[in-house]
Amino acid sequence: MKLRQKIILTHVLTIALILTGVVVYGNTVLRPRLLQDKTAEYDAYINQLCTSASLVLSNMEQNCFNLYQNVLLAEGLESHASPSKKRIQVEQELRNMCGNNSYFTSFFAVDLEGNTFFGTSAITDRATPLLSAYYSLQDALENSYNYWFRGDNEEQLYLKMPVCYITPLKFTGMLIAQTSSQQMMSALGMDRAMSGKTCILTRAGASLLETSHFSTEEQQAVVEYACQTARPLSREVRVDGVSYWITVHTDTRYGWRAAHLIPLSDALNLANAVCSSGALLCLAVAALAIGLAALIAHSLTRSVQKLQLAMNEVSKGDFDVQVDINTRDEIGELAEKFSWMQKNLKESTDQMIRHAVEHQKAEYALLDFKYRSLQSKISPHFICNILASISALAQMGRQKEVSTLAVRASQYLRDNLSAEEQRFTSLRTELRYVEEYVYLYREIYGDENTLVADIPAKTLNCRVPGMLLQPLVENALVHSGDLATRTIHLTARRQGDWLALRVSDNGGSFSEQTIREVEEINEDLIPVEKLKGFGLRSVLQRLRLLYRDHQSLTIFCDPGVESRIEIRIPWECYHIDDEALKRKEP
Repeated sequence: MKLRQKIILTHVLTIALILTGVVVYGNTVLRPRLLQDKTAEYDAYINQLCTSASLVLSNMEQNCFNLYQNVLLAEGLESHASPSKKRIQVEQELRNMCGNNSYFTSFFAVDLEGNTFFGTSAITDRATPLLSAYYSLQDALENSYNYWFRGDNEEQLYLKMPVCYITPLKFTGMLIAQTSSQQMMSALGMDRAMSGKTCILTRAGASLLETSHFSTEEQQAVVEYACQTARPLSREVRVDGVSYWITVHTDTRYGWRAAHLIPLSDALNLANAVCSSGALLCLAVAALAIGLAALIAHSLTRSVQKLQLAMNEVSKGDFDVQVDINTRDEIGELAEKFSWMQKNLKESTDQMIRHAVEHQKAEYALLDFKYRSLQSKISPHFICNILASISALAQMGRQKEVSTLAVRASQYLRDNLSAEEQRFTSLRTELRYVEEYVYLYREIYGDENTLVADIPAKTLNCRVPGMLLQPLVENALVHSGDLATRTIHLTARRQGDWLALRVSDNGGSFSEQTIREVEEINEDLIPVEKLKGFGLRSVLQRLRLLYRDHQSLTIFCDPGVESRIEIRIPWECYHIDDEALKRKEP
């Protein structure tokens, strides 16, 4: 088997083992652990729901009892006055009860003679739903003490309570109170964001509250398992061929069941996603590894060719040829013999080599100085990200985007390097640099940002320090927080003998400490090394160097809403030709 085939086969087997390990780990360790955590979460939620139901329902029943005890409802129902007078009295008491509570919206009362009365807090409410609910469950209502039920309109819940005197104990009629299911769910905490479906069943198995609509099969399964036992239940069930996880707890006071039902695939979606992502990642790595293996194998075969070409160059009198072969195989031994042959020839070229080394060091020092000078104006992270983005686009085969971004970046860096030797530039040129910077930033980071320039034409030829606005725009882009979209406004106005510049964004990210430090610096002109952030510090230093105390920089910040930097410098105008404000296309 050839060396190239061996390398590729080794990589394939390694990736296959890793992929198998990921799948086995996901199914034997990750899924059971996640299911255990989810089960504990559902148990805690349903147990809390049962506790809340017991407290809230008890409070609502007590509130309803206190309401009719604080008015003359019992006396009105027992009254032997004329029917019209009795109706006026009873319905007035019912309306008073509606206005004195926050739970119930309407009340329906029935006296011992079967007469019905209705009271509500809303003029638009009618007695028809309550009357229909009463007649449909008349026997059950008359044979029970406190009774909760849901009417034909699933958005309304009803509580039936007997009306009586306390001393002596004497029943005078029946009271049905109406409340909304949404209000009840809010009181019980059922409106919290919880995946799956939750319901509350009465002791008889009737559905009282549901966070989501249950299908017929799901409802039957919940009733079946909820009524099996009063003990807490948490297990996997099959509903219509689909695996579900059901959690049931029973309220010790009312005997109600709180049940939570969720498809098992939804409960384990994180584990499934991890396993799928791991498998896809392994496949991607496998493809990459195979490609790299083929590349490495190809490089090994090319080593011999490199060594042969080097020998040919030495035979022609070129003693400076270099062969980068450091392997410990036969090719490495051959390269070592070749190096021994070159050793006898290097003595005559020592002086040339030393000169070359010194020259190389001088060039390196010059390049290092230029790089550090460039660093003082452009964030190194931004340059690295430009190169990284170009590399990423190249690997994806997006040659057109690579060409466009590379030309843009090179033009932008070339302009900044040429501007480095000038202290001043026109506002027109500065605006063009800012537009180029924002464009590159958007292309590199994929941000949804907008640059709005409100600069009158008469201010475009005004003289400003070079790289004045770009650091402030960069600060707005980088430090304005996690915003879905960023909007940066640039404005320029002439105010007498002054030029007023403003840079604002919708992030509101400046701290009070930064604003206080800038105010102190503007007052006493102390050094600004203590101010954090290079961009703002460099702008302050250059303004002070060029204008001394004939300048100002002020920061305003409304946290989370807007940050605004205002600069005032003397008005000076260039006499230059008009330049296009639009960004030059490469």
